[in-house]
Amino acid sequence: MGRMPGVCTWGAAMMAAPTSSYNHEEKVSEDRGRVEVSRGMKRRPFGGRPHSCMLLTVPVFWWRNQMKNNSEKPAEKNDYDGLQSKLLKTRTLLLSGDIDKELAEKLIRGILLLEDEEDTPIRVFIDSPGGDADAGYAIFDMLRFVKPEIITVGMGTVASAAALVHLAAGKENRLSLPNAHFLLHQPLSGMRGVATEIEIHARELERLRNKINVLIAQETGQTLEKVAQDTDRDYWLNAEEALEYGLITRIIKSRSELT
Repeated sequence: MGRMPGVCTWGAAMMAAPTSSYNHEEKVSEDRGRVEVSRGMKRRPFGGRPHSCMLLTVPVFWWRNQMKNNSEKPAEKNDYDGLQSKLLKTRTLLLSGDIDKELAEKLIRGILLLEDEEDTPIRVFIDSPGGDADAGYAIFDMLRFVKPEIITVGMGTVASAAALVHLAAGKENRLSLPNAHFLLHQPLSGMRGVATEIEIHARELERLRNKINVLIAQETGQTLEKVAQDTDRDYWLNAEEALEYGLITRIIKSRSELT
């Protein structure tokens, strides 16, 4: 089988010639942000056919960008943690972004720290498109577990699992800013696999759906049949509609109204 001209691989070069029969010359040059390492392989004076060269090209700018990104991530994380620490001093928590295990852990950690300090109310501002239902239930359960009174304030988008977390506060403490909008719907799944596994997962999703519908019905005063019908598809509500539906009890426009 012939060799492509001017092309060789590390394995092929090493197999084609014993290292004891060669001299290696290394050359490193930098040109337009790239480093080229070329190794010329020559036969000793006793003759023979020279082998193709090996060429390794590594973009310098790629390494520089990687180092820059890696150095920026800790700084961004420290800034975020610093802001969260300042919020904790005001007994305020911010639930923002997709709800997952990591976000739930951070929020639960803050809830427990605030409970340990004193029993005055904890305010939770919610702006989230939702996410993992189990992570949402973990936050929900912890908000109801601790001693301090919990006040939830919806803003931006309060969707799916975030709407579930919003219901963790007592009915009189579920508030909303004027331009928030809420989304109720049944659990979603991207499950793939064999038919039996999909069937098992479908049964679990149906059980979770019923569980969420019962909770919404209990907390809003709507009938279970209406909630089941509403959540069968995406059900959007603005602040006024959420107030009428029973998701919230008050729309506030200023901090003075947040008591």
